[in-house]
Amino acid sequence: MHSARKDGTKRRLDSLVDGENRMRMFMNAKKITSGLMIKAGCYSCNDPILLVAIKEKEEIKNKEQQEKDQKAKAKILALRSQVKSVQEKKGLDPMKWNALECRAFLQYKKKKGDLKTPTSLKSLGLLSRDWIQRPSPPSSPTRENH
Repeated sequence: MHSARKDGTKRRLDSLVDGENRMRMFMNAKKITSGLMIKAGCYSCNDPILLVAIKEKEEIKNKEQQEKDQKAKAKILALRSQVKSVQEKKGLDPMKWNALECRAFLQYKKKKGDLKTPTSLKSLGLLSRDWIQRPSPPSSPTRENH
């Protein structure tokens, strides 16, 4: 009787170790493919270990996206406040701003696909004057913007 209990405990521990190894295999994989599932000994899409691994991968991906969106939002808000303070202090004419202020304004109004920012103060001022009519970026970046 005692050896039967010992064997059951050993099987249970082996099962736990096998489950941990399968979970680690799924978590370390870039993509969970059918080949990986077979290699891990998972023959059903309803396998609890597989479902937990998929859920954890989705949570990690969502968390990373949220952090990325928060960084982008913070950057936009910082540039917005910098541009607002410059406009309050020196007015709306970019030709009166210094190079740093023009660069901050251009960075704030920049869109995907725009050319490289010029280096001379006159060019910065002229480009800022052209871009002043552009709409301001939204304060909350969305996934469609990426």
